[in-house]
Amino acid sequence: MGCCFGSDKYKPGTRLSEIQATIRPFDIFVFGEKSNNDEKAIVNNYMTIVINYDIFPFLIKSNEQKSIPFIWESRKRANSENIETKCLKLPELVDIYDKQQKNIVQYIKLKNNPLDRKDGEGEADWVVRLQTIRTNMLELYRQTQKEDCGCCCSKEGNLCSDIIVQVYKFLSLLSDDAQINADNILTEFQQLFENPIIITREWPRLGGQI
Repeated sequence: MGCCFGSDKYKPGTRLSEIQATIRPFDIFVFGEKSNNDEKAIVNNYMTIVINYDIFPFLIKSNEQKSIPFIWESRKRANSENIETKCLKLPELVDIYDKQQKNIVQYIKLKNNPLDRKDGEGEADWVVRLQTIRTNMLELYRQTQKEDCGCCCSKEGNLCSDIIVQVYKFLSLLSDDAQINADNILTEFQQLFENPIIITREWPRLGGQI
């Protein structure tokens, strides 16, 4: 992801730390740039999906890290047929990316997270369903490391936003035969999401210095 340094001013928005405790696996973060023509529009955006230790226990090296949300991304390695799958710490990513004035970060929350207990669902059934979700996500993680994961990262160096579509199909948020890419998911399936929130790195003070 093209993270840049070089800004000396903070931007308006909600600090990540203020909402970090409410961020859930399978929520979406969008990293992009402000449009010169429409201040509300984001261009050159890259959509990512949130993951954490509840889904991928191997992410956590100590108990202190259990509250840290991660971003799951895939891309094709340069000069290789293999897919590189990485889970990056969200706070570090936001801090680096948001330093560039033209960059903008959006947080988009799922309205009904698949990890929540459904109305009328027994506890035993809920536990089994959660374990199935974890198993499926780990299998998808392994698939994205294979030569052909069936997603958009078939082009060298291409960041794979379409991992979101695959995850949402695993979770039955999208039907298996849905013909859609990640770029359109927020508009075509708007009912799945709450309104976007602009996220900033820590201690934003308009016009203040780092």
